[in-house]
Amino acid sequence: MIPANVKINGVRSNYQFGNVDYDISIFLGTHETSEFDKYNKIFESYERSKGNIARAIFYIASVYEAELFCGDGGTYRYTRFSEQIQTLKEWNIQDPSDNNEIKRTWKISEIHGNIN
Repeated sequence: MIPANVKINGVRSNYQFGNVDYDISIFLGTHETSEFDKYNKIFESYERSKGNIARAIFYIASVYEAELFCGDGGTYRYTRFSEQIQTLKEWNIQDPSDNNEIKRTWKISEIHGNIN
């Protein structure tokens, strides 16, 4: 869905997305920083990716809701998603869609036959 830095994504593991307290964070990257709170298991992406991440997660949750939140592990996944909703809403506002993301969305819609 979204290209990721393999090293940073590996460190992120399955930690929740959130805003990290600078006093306890570990910075990753050279030009841009991602923050990682090992104690609370929270990962904060660099600024230019926050909105993209939020919109991707909201898309997956809305399209695959039944498969994600029902059956074995559904309650756990719903709880983890719910804990991140406020942060993801903030990230969506802080980092609105740019021209590249909008163009990408339209190209995908030509292939899929619907807009995301």
